[in-house]
Amino acid sequence: MQEEIVMLDLNPSFTYDDVTRSLNEHIEFTASLVRDYRTQGKPGEARLLANSLSGAFALWERITRGQQRKDDALRLEQAIGRLQAEATPG
Repeated sequence: MQEEIVMLDLNPSFTYDDVTRSLNEHIEFTASLVRDYRTQGKPGEARLLANSLSGAFALWERITRGQQRKDDALRLEQAIGRLQAEATPG
């Protein structure tokens, strides 16, 4: 398996909106890789990559603790959940 490096671009001086936008971009990028893996017939890799977003979300939660907007957290969790479901063969 070729290892893909997916990094969440965060900087301690980023604002809440910067960090949230970075996670959104990370989810979108990861989604495209997951779809590529599925197209290539690599469901295991797709699933692992989609599941890695849980760690990115946990990092976002830690960084934005006390600043989180309810709608953002829910929207991000739902986007990750949809991608994880998409990556898991039915």
